Amino acid sequence: MVLGKLSSLEQSGQFNIVLGEQLASEMNLTVDDKINIFTPQTNVTLLGIFPRYKTFHISGIYHMTGGLYDASVAFMNMQDASTLFLPGNRTSGVHIQLHQLYDAENVTQALQNTLSSHFTITNWIRQYGAFFQALAMEKTMLFVILLLIVAVAAFNLVATLVMLVNDKRADIAILRTLGARPGTIMAAFIVQGTVIGLLGTLLGLIGGLALASHATNIVNDLQNIFHVQFIQSSVYFLDYLPSRILGSDVVKVCLSALILSVCATIYPAILAFRTQPAEALRYE
Repeated sequence: MVLGKLSSLEQSGQFNIVLGEQLASEMNLTVDDKINIFTPQTNVTLLGIFPRYKTFHISGIYHMTGGLYDASVAFMNMQDASTLFLPGNRTSGVHIQLHQLYDAENVTQALQNTLSSHFTITNWIRQYGAFFQALAMEKTMLFVILLLIVAVAAFNLVATLVMLVNDKRADIAILRTLGARPGTIMAAFIVQGTVIGLLGTLLGLIGGLALASHATNIVNDLQNIFHVQFIQSSVYFLDYLPSRILGSDVVKVCLSALILSVCATIYPAILAFRTQPAEALRYE
């Protein structure tokens, strides 16, 4: 509630009404103002046909993140609403809240099979399903982009290990002449690259969790400093960046980084494996 109290609607007969912030702003209204609410119904009298309306007192203004209802939904007492509308012409409905969010479609189908065709049944999936599908696709694409960023880091690891192999060719050759097996040389570079990848993943995990836990505050501070709005409520139904750390996502990213790090060590390890002692020590 921005202004007033929702409890002002508890008593009937006062004809109080609570408007959305956007609707009140568009009509230049505030608390304690009075408005006339007209209905599509009419009153037939001896003097003619007159529109049915009632004067209401604005007792509160509410705000809802995303503006889904602010511009189109007003709240009033049920008895006052019954007085406003003619008997038999009132539209009523029941909202059902489920413990399992994704059971909405199954419950909707069950109700449609049980109730008559006079009832209109809908759910959040049918109303906003396309929006949530778009968010899911956006999340998938961001994960792919993140994998590409990790792949670039893995290529840097490949280049580092290749340079290390070329720099240590003489040392590898000496170890080979002392009896070291090619598999041992190969395993040494794989272990080295894996340790580098493990340390990098660990540092990235610590830094990522620290940033993610304060992402909302960081984005809000950037918006205030540069006077820009990164997230528009007209697009995402909210005007801030929500931050929620999911263990499954953290595990996926860390495992992907470790796997790419291990894969990045294969090519440099093969180069070390193929080092010929005679060629490497020819000019030593």
